[in-house]
Amino acid sequence: MAIMQKRILIPLFETLSGERILIRHYQEDDAQAFLDAVIESRDRLRLWDSWTDKCQTLDDARAWLREDMAHWLLREQLQMGIWDLETEQFLGDIMLRPHSWEIPFFEIGYWLRTSAEGKGYMTEAVELLTDYALRELQAQRVMLRIDERNKRSIAVAERSHFQREGTLRNHERAGDGTLRNMVIFALIPDDLT
Repeated sequence: MAIMQKRILIPLFETLSGERILIRHYQEDDAQAFLDAVIESRDRLRLWDSWTDKCQTLDDARAWLREDMAHWLLREQLQMGIWDLETEQFLGDIMLRPHSWEIPFFEIGYWLRTSAEGKGYMTEAVELLTDYALRELQAQRVMLRIDERNKRSIAVAERSHFQREGTLRNHERAGDGTLRNMVIFALIPDDLT
C-alpha cells in the first residue's frame, strides 16, 4: 500500500489544543522541563517501567528527546509533550505508536508528572489524540495497554470510552522486575456511532 511506502510524508499536526492543555511534538529546548518532570515522578513511574533510570541528567534528557524527534520524522513513533495552556508547565508525555499504517492501527501510551495527577489532564490528552487518530489518520483501531494494577490509568481509559477487550497475563516485566498483567482497551470507529 502507498501509505506504507510514503508514511514519512504523512502530514502531522503542529499542536493539538484542548480546553486546558496543548499537545505538541518535542523540541530540543524541552529537555529541562522533561527532566524536571521525570525527577519529580521517578519513584511512581518506576512502578510501571524502568526507563526513567536512563534519564538522570540534562544530557540524558536531550538525547531522549532527540531520539523521539527522529522517530517523529520517520513516523515510527509519535512522542509528544503535554503542556498546561495557561501556565505553559510541562505536564507529561503521550505517544501514538503505529502498529500498522495499512489498517491503520495505533497504540497510545502516556505518563503524567506526579503533581499533575487527578486533575483530568490525561483524560483530555487521550481524548484529543484519539480523536486525531480516528479523524485525521483514519485509524480503524486505537489501543491502550495498561498494567492491571494502575487504577488511575484504567480510569482514564474508561472515562475516554475505550472498550475493555481482555487481559494479557504475564505479558511483560514491570519496573521492579515482576511479571505483570496488561489490560487491553481499544476504540474503533464503530464504537462512536
